[in-house]
Amino acid sequence: MRKIRGKCAALLSALAIAACASSLAACSDEDDGGSGSYEWYMNVDDTITGGSISCFYYYENETKVKVVVTAEPGYTLEAVIVTKAGGGNVDVAMVDEGVYSFTAPNAEFTVSATFRENSDVAAATGSAAAGDVILSDGTRISASSVSAMSPAQVNKAVAVVFYSGSASGILGERTLAVGLNTSGSVKWALDKTDGEKNVESIKCAPSTYNANETAKTATFSGDTDGSDNWSALCEAVNDEADASNYPAWTWVNQYAAANSLSGAFGDGWYMPTVAELSVLYRAESVVNRSMRRLGKEELVSSFWSSSQSTREYAAYFAWAVDMISGKISDKSKSSKYSSEHVCAVRSL
Repeated sequence: MRKIRGKCAALLSALAIAACASSLAACSDEDDGGSGSYEWYMNVDDTITGGSISCFYYYENETKVKVVVTAEPGYTLEAVIVTKAGGGNVDVAMVDEGVYSFTAPNAEFTVSATFRENSDVAAATGSAAAGDVILSDGTRISASSVSAMSPAQVNKAVAVVFYSGSASGILGERTLAVGLNTSGSVKWALDKTDGEKNVESIKCAPSTYNANETAKTATFSGDTDGSDNWSALCEAVNDEADASNYPAWTWVNQYAAANSLSGAFGDGWYMPTVAELSVLYRAESVVNRSMRRLGKEELVSSFWSSSQSTREYAAYFAWAVDMISGKISDKSKSSKYSSEHVCAVRSL
């Protein structure tokens, strides 16, 4: 149980924010207050199962308290309960997803929450859509049902769909999904390796770049399918046997083993082209919603593509896409200032 002290008084600041630390008295205010002031003591229950009360903040001269309550993947929040030490509950209102507000009573009180374990949800039917979750047995869960997945289903999740298109779609008639884990910052290739050469077969040209949101509006010509780009690169270089020469590619090539994936998902992962990354950016909001509900990190970094630049000095540059700004830009493959992140995608 964590204890947090606040003070209601007209002279206090309108807003104070503090993360709930693991120690007692994580937040307090020593202002003497004014007429009619009172202190409150909030106990935060950290023994609950299926979720957590991660932080709080108070406002309106500390008479109001907000708590952030988060269900673990596979669980659903049932209730947020504020109980006064002498008995009786305090009314609690939801003000945003996962955020609850109440008036601090003139007494010690405890904030707790109850969660229920979800049962398995039914597999999705019909065509795949962005945000759908793919399980290791091939089952697809619709984006709208991800928050209701059971813990067992969450543990079997391997990817999130970001594209499902027809023959006339920007990426053709394919369904593509992105893996749940991403790399740290790595180089596309090391300096003075064969990776710094012109490889025509992996070039992809965006119609617009070097500005925010270009990933949303660009069209593409050239190589838009990255599933064979590692093979194409290997045909053009002579030093691919040393995996350390190609850090970004190596991370993708080792993705299945590093994440203990087997069966149908034990191979087939690859580094996407700039076209595929741009389509991923266009589905970023629904993909990241599913990532959050699975307890995974959102896609908020700049990611390498497997596409060589088509601009001047192309041999030394590859395209990258920033998932926050939507900016397409070409970055030096080997510069220490151009280390980007990597995601792994695959066809379904």
